[in-house]
Amino acid sequence: MNRHHDGATPLWITEVGWTTGGAHWRRSPFKATESQQAHFLKGTFRRLLRARLALRLEHLIWFAWQDTTQAGAPWTDFAGLVRGNGTAKPSLSAYSAIALQGAG
Repeated sequence: MNRHHDGATPLWITEVGWTTGGAHWRRSPFKATESQQAHFLKGTFRRLLRARLALRLEHLIWFAWQDTTQAGAPWTDFAGLVRGNGTAKPSLSAYSAIALQGAG
């Protein structure tokens, strides 16, 4: 961006996430257990938020709020912070803690 004289443009990182199930989950490059999903979320968000000024990071967006309930759905539909039945995954509390830190 700097080389193309676009260094002042803010950066948006969208669709960050890891999947915890779904069809062909084992083949996904973004597969994780629920506890790994929370761990990866914490580490990634903390690193990016620490570097947000240098990166001119304006937005950092998690991929999905809730998993699907559709049987046979692909792994991309299971990256939510909440399971399809509405119960929280460990990543929801990790996300909430980081969001509260960022708000303060």
